[in-house]
Formats: sequence, structure tokens, C-alpha cells
Amino acid sequence: MKENTVEMQYLYELAASVLEVRPPARPPSKLNWELVCREAERLSMLSFICYGLEGLGENDQPSNSVMSELKKWKIKGILKEAEQQRLLTNVFCGFDAQNLKCLLCSDLPLKRLYPYPDLRCRQEVEIFMPAEAIPCARCILRDLGGSPVAAESTDFGCCRFGQTTLIVKKYADEASFPSSGEKIQKYKHYSNIYEPPPEALYRQLAGSAAQAARGQKEFIWPYFDLSMLQRFYHFSLPARHSAFQVNLKSLFSHQGQRPLNIDKTIIHER
Repeated sequence: MKENTVEMQYLYELAASVLEVRPPARPPSKLNWELVCREAERLSMLSFICYGLEGLGENDQPSNSVMSELKKWKIKGILKEAEQQRLLTNVFCGFDAQNLKCLLCSDLPLKRLYPYPDLRCRQEVEIFMPAEAIPCARCILRDLGGSPVAAESTDFGCCRFGQTTLIVKKYADEASFPSSGEKIQKYKHYSNIYEPPPEALYRQLAGSAAQAARGQKEFIWPYFDLSMLQRFYHFSLPARHSAFQVNLKSLFSHQGQRPLNIDKTIIHER
């Protein structure tokens, strides 16, 4: 589906309304909701439709059959997120008990910025730690019921828990972790679980977004993440980058007919 179709444009409008915590605009007449849902599924955005529709009047909502399927999807997503959070609590408490220091990938810190955490549910969670801690981490994961799903090594481990896969990898820097010069912070209330600070996430995401293709999940989600970081922290990039001003309306505009111009919305190295 091209990005300038009515269905794709209204999908973006629903997403924008959820991220900006406002009611969505009324849908165009004769909107094909099946196409909207199909494209949302391709982009892992069905949850945005579920929450966005809550701001529409009954007469503007899709048919009962579509609404029924979306409600089932929403409940499924909420339960999946709750299950994953229980799992991660057990894992991180186990790491803390064994004094295993680790650094989280960007997914979990970014999840907290969204209005609903299940909007950004991920099947894989990556965790980085010193190589010497990985064997103990693998034992903890197995003791919690994880099933190994890949060949393990001294610097890698991978276990599946239902719909969630936890991956532990060797931290790139062989120096002591966390080092005194590392720009990281503790995650929630845990003693040994660390996360990148918001400004580091913003720079990382801006760089990765510049490499992504328009209309693909790999582009849409970095843009969402950057939008949430901008909304909460009002970041601006260093002088060596051209300014990246996160403006949801430039992505989610449903009035124009031209495809999204990446060059105007993605930062570039000078």
C-alpha cells in the first residue's frame, strides 16, 4: 500500500492521536478498515488502532466484526505485555541476587515513554553484560523455565519464555562494567541493571533512523521513539548534525497527497 493512500494516511492519524494523547480526526467516508488493519499489522501498529478508536464516536467506528477482532487483539496485547513484565521482574531480581551487572538495550527504557506500554511490545529483549557473567545469567534463565533456542557460547545466550525471547550478549568493552566514564543510569529500582540515558538513546535513534527506508517498520518505530523522547525531554542534536525536529504532523499528515519526504525528517551527518 502506498503511503499516500487514504487508509495509510488515516492509520498515521490514529497513531498520532495516541502518541499526542488527543482524539483522532474523523475518518474519511468509505474508509476501508480492513485495509487499515492489514497495513497496521504489517507495521506492528495494530495496538495504535485499538487505542485510537477509543476517541471516535460510535458512528465513526468500523463494523462490529472489525471492532470485535480489534478488541481481541487489544486484550491479547495487554496480557502479553503483563506476562513479559512479570518475566523481566523475575530475571532482573535473579541478576541482582547474583550481583550480575548488565546494560539493557533501548527497547525497555523507551517503552516507558509511551502512553500504553503494550504499544511497544517486543518479542525479543537484548541484555548486555561482561563475558564472565554470561554463564551465570544463562543458568538463571534456565532455572526460571527458559528454553535455549540457539547454540550457546561463552559470550552469548538465548532462551525463550512463551512469546518472549531473552538474549544475553557480551558487552563490547572488555574493561570493567560499568566503567566510571560510561554514560548510563540504573534501571528502575534495581541495583545492577543499567540503561542508556535519554540523550544517548536520542542520538542513537537519530542515527539509525537516517539509514531506514520509508514505509517500513524499521523507519516507523525509530520515528515514534524519537517523537516520544522529544515530547518528554525536548532534545536538540549536536552541531555536527543538521537539526532533527520531531514533528508528528509532518509524518502523519492526512491532508496532502505527496509521499513522505525522508530528507526533510531524518538527520544527516554533516
